[in-house]
Amino acid sequence: MSKATETVQSYWDARSDLFGNYYKKPSLFDRIFRKGVYERQAIAIKACKAIPNATVLDVGSGPRCK
Repeated sequence: MSKATETVQSYWDARSDLFGNYYKKPSLFDRIFRKGVYERQAIAIKACKAIPNATVLDVGSGPRCK
């Protein structure tokens, strides 16, 4: 792996953790100013659970949330 590839990989690995914390450990700021994000997430999860044997293709949306 080239040095540039390693640098890009480490950058996005760190960003992924930061992004994931919006869902895993939301701050007060997140809960107030990103409220729509959490509402849309809840709606999407509820809709997916309502479909028997559903599968989801998750491309580039960050770490898995449960």
